[in-house]
Amino acid sequence: MSGFQLVLAELKTKENIEITRAEWFESKGRPRIKLQRPDKDSKMTEEYLYMEKFIDGHFKRFPVTLSSESLLAEDWCVVVISKLGKEYLYEAVTGVQRNISPF
Repeated sequence: MSGFQLVLAELKTKENIEITRAEWFESKGRPRIKLQRPDKDSKMTEEYLYMEKFIDGHFKRFPVTLSSESLLAEDWCVVVISKLGKEYLYEAVTGVQRNISPF
């Protein structure tokens, strides 16, 4: 299974997680991908992925379009958000975990 397959499976089955690539997460804005699950008041009827970045003091959200390079990359990570709001990152392929400092 590729790194993306591993993180996507976790994203679909667990709560309070997001996914990213290690390469992306080290950049400004810490981009991450989230799963939107529609509820009874949603216009959308199916689940979909969107990206979120923290830029100029607020979050920007937009649809995800991944390149072949990203889909096949092995540096995919899961961002876990604890009940206290603390985040940590673990690499899907290697299982290495590290704490994340706030923005």
